Amino acid sequence: MIKGIFETQINVSNYQQSAGFYEKLLNIIPLYEDENRKSTFYWVGKPGESMLGIRENYQVL
Repeated sequence: MIKGIFETQINVSNYQQSAGFYEKLLNIIPLYEDENRKSTFYWVGKPGESMLGIRENYQVL
């Protein structure tokens, strides 16, 4: 039985644009941005409780 999840990541087409959207929508606490990996991480709730990652992940067709 799953009683909780510590970390969740969302793949997006533009991590900087999406970060702004999720920051406003969820009122989340910024934790770390990794420009090389095109990712941003946030605390959800109190620091150390849960984490959300937003990662740019696009496919070449």
